Amino acid sequence: MYLQIGGFNIKILFIPREKKQLTDDLRIYIPALFTGFLLKKTKTCDFAIELHRPVYPPNVLQMHHRREKIYLQYFYTEKQKRIITPQHISNFQFFFILSGVVLKLLNENGGFILHASSVIIDRKATLFIGPSGAGKSTAAFLLKEKYPVIADDSIIIKRGKSGKYYCYQTPFQEKNKSIERKKKRYKIGRIFFLRKSPYFQITKIREKEWICRKLSKQLLVNKQYSKQLFKNLVTFVKEYNNFALLSFAKEKNEMMRLF
Repeated sequence: MYLQIGGFNIKILFIPREKKQLTDDLRIYIPALFTGFLLKKTKTCDFAIELHRPVYPPNVLQMHHRREKIYLQYFYTEKQKRIITPQHISNFQFFFILSGVVLKLLNENGGFILHASSVIIDRKATLFIGPSGAGKSTAAFLLKEKYPVIADDSIIIKRGKSGKYYCYQTPFQEKNKSIERKKKRYKIGRIFFLRKSPYFQITKIREKEWICRKLSKQLLVNKQYSKQLFKNLVTFVKEYNNFALLSFAKEKNEMMRLF
């Protein structure tokens, strides 16, 4: 089967290909959880995850730590553009592998993931940025009656082949499970930094250093790719100019009038 995430095609291979399935098999879990990201067979593939039949007895790695022996069961092996892992891994472990693959591909292709919420306004994705408790989910859902919500926790931003930037929904679980997730890409509209306030106001932001500092705190990274993902974000900020500060309160009618 194939998944398309952030514009990348990821092939999922089961080796050997057996028809017999268990109720908790990844063959059932993957299509069920990633419905909106499923892709028909494609000629191009950016990465492959190979799920092999388990080996018995399982491979165990031994480590020494503070005079203690620690035994770790083999998890996966990475070889260039593919990962090899046993079929008996848990759903959580598969999710861990897949998220690492997405970050690796974004790292290499001028992209990154932000903690953000987003709605579609005039066919473009409007993003709301802020730390935990700033009101990202609140801002999006105050507008949901007029503008569809596509994210309330995370969003992918990636440079396209034309040099323009687009955003995509992530396969990661949103706070609100009713959000329909799919592989579609969106042009980026305005990006708002949030500030709770008794009044409603939009203020243009031009200070790039301030923008980088604020965005970097909402960057989803791992240790392996953190440096390059940050560079990708800085490049985006240099080339994109539609940033603003949104002062708002939890008042739906006023929010709707503002937008």
